[in-house]
Order: sequence, then structure tokens, then C-alpha cells
Amino acid sequence: MSTMSSNFSLFYRSHSRFSATFASYTGAALVLCLSLSASLAQAGSLLIQYTGLDIEYSGSTVVTSSSPDALTSVSITDNGVSVTGSPFGTDIDIALSIPGVTGLPVGGGSVISGPGGTLDLGLPGADGLSLLLEPATVGYINAGFVHFTFAGTVATISGQMLPDGLVLGDPVSVSFSAQVKAGTLDTVSGVVVGFEAAGTGELSGTAIPEPSTCLLGVLGILALGLSRSRQG
Repeated sequence: MSTMSSNFSLFYRSHSRFSATFASYTGAALVLCLSLSASLAQAGSLLIQYTGLDIEYSGSTVVTSSSPDALTSVSITDNGVSVTGSPFGTDIDIALSIPGVTGLPVGGGSVISGPGGTLDLGLPGADGLSLLLEPATVGYINAGFVHFTFAGTVATISGQMLPDGLVLGDPVSVSFSAQVKAGTLDTVSGVVVGFEAAGTGELSGTAIPEPSTCLLGVLGILALGLSRSRQG
């Protein structure tokens, strides 16, 4: 009986030590996971810049000249470091639609676009980014040359598959600038009702860590804790 009591006591103490160790490492893993996610989310600055944008304006909607419109180049940087393959020069395009753009004054000014805008950026292979645009400020500048600008944020990311497994988080800043092509500007009663333009644009936001990054960190810590508890 005394032997059984001794064995039971030994097992209980060992099990308790393992449980405490496991709990401590689990807590550490969760804390590290949260800290890692927070730090990576704060540190990851993702910037996508593109050239070769061709758009046209009908008096109410801004759209790409073709759908999709072939781009000249796309560069993607994560914290200032180019992703694999960037800048891209082939198999890249964009489809853009901004509704509710009315009343642009010929002398220059800005209006607020309507809801329901979309932007689809095509990248080499199956990669790409699809955005739903919030209403944004659309500016028209006439100062010796004609210039058209757009700036806003993304309501939601409707789809994405980016190089190097990057994941872009909300909100996303969207902007582009395009110069109206000579001979395409059309006005009626002091209001711009049509033009064709060419320019550049960019998308920027926060690169967030994939769940696998945190999961691997947790599993590594738990494995270390289990190994040490067995050695003890």
C-alpha cells in the first residue's frame, strides 16, 4: 500500500509540474503570438505603385479606357523592400470604375464621387487585388495644363492574392493622378463632361502576418516547453 501511495504521489507531482509548465509555456506562446501579430501589423508597410494608367470620363463615371487596361509597370515594396519579381512589366493590368463624378468645374475644383466604385489590379500569374472604393474626393486642376486627381480609402478588400504570400489589411489608401490628353477635353456650360487621360497611381496599407506565422511560433514554443518538462 505504501508503494502504491508513493507511486501515486510521484505521478501527481510530476503531472502537476507538467501542467504548470505547459500552462506557462502556453501563456507565453499566446502572449508572443499577440505581440508578434501586433508588431508585424504595425511594422508592415505595403506600397503598390503603377504606371501606364489610361482612363476616360463620360461626365458621370471615371473608368479605365479598356477593361482591363494594360499597365506599363507595377512595383510592390514591403517596408521599402521590393517583393520577388518587382517591378513587374508584363501580365499586369487594371480595371477601374468610379461612379457619381458630376459637376467638375472647368476652372478647377473638386467633387465627391458616389459609392460603389471598384478597382481590380491584375498581377502576373494568378496574383491580384480587388477593392471596393468608398466615396472620395475627385479633383480637377486647370493651371496651364489639365490635371485630374483622385484620393480616397477602400471600404473593403473583396479579394487578394499577392506575391510572397503578403496579405494587405484594411484600410487601404488609393490615389492616382492623370493628365488629360490634348484634344479630348469636352465642356458644357462651364462644366467638364468628358476627357481621356493618362497617368500613374498607388495603393498603400498595412501588411498583416498570415495566421501560419503566429501558429508556427506557438507550436515551436509549446514543443520547447514539452521537451524541457520531460527533461525535468
